[in-house]
Amino acid sequence: AAAAPQPTVRKEKIVADVVGSAPSAKVSNPSKGESVVSFKQLLDEKVSSSDWTWDRALKEIMNDPRYSLLPFTEKKQLFTEWISTKKETEKAEEDAKKQKIKDAFFSLLKEKLDAHVIDRRMSWRKVIALVQDDARYKAVGSDSHQHEEFFQCFLDEMDKKDREIKSEKSKEAIKLFKTKLATDKRITLHTQWRKLKEECLADSILSCLDFSAALSEFEEFMVGLEKKEQERLDKHKEELKREGRLA
Repeated sequence: AAAAPQPTVRKEKIVADVVGSAPSAKVSNPSKGESVVSFKQLLDEKVSSSDWTWDRALKEIMNDPRYSLLPFTEKKQLFTEWISTKKETEKAEEDAKKQKIKDAFFSLLKEKLDAHVIDRRMSWRKVIALVQDDARYKAVGSDSHQHEEFFQCFLDEMDKKDREIKSEKSKEAIKLFKTKLATDKRITLHTQWRKLKEECLADSILSCLDFSAALSEFEEFMVGLEKKEQERLDKHKEELKREGRLA
């Protein structure tokens, strides 16, 4: 007896089942976009690792109706792109997880630093005894080198912040110093840098000056004063000459 013919699965029925369309709203000619979306959904559901090869994935997806929606070459290309995206996503998630652990560990160290339990001059070996019972320490894992690396990163970050704060204070101080030069009538051609520096050091804000930069500003200001004084003297001489001619 002839074998009974195998029932055919119409493409529009597959799309209706996959996309969730009601039977009365079956798509007779499913769009390329719908087919692509369905195939990607299939990969999301069946492919559990970004390390899978195409051959490994085939074993899990080839019997699903959504597998038949696209030509073979397109399916393989979509799979390659999907794997690449999944790897990027997994890496981003792993990086975010590590960063969260690192941030928590930094928070632990900052708390201990602010409470003067530890200080920046301590060796890592001494710091361990003071933080190792905290959950944020344990979350880093069992690799002691990772803990020490994070600790060094923490110190580097603190040093960087200190430099940034010092730089900002220095910039603000140099602005105030230039204002002082321009407005303080006590500063004349006879003002000595040594005495002016001592005055600045006694000021809570000006003490943050980069004094090498401040000296350059002072010298430039003195040159300006000398120029103005010479212009004043020249003008006075001209006036005396004019008065002599008129006498």
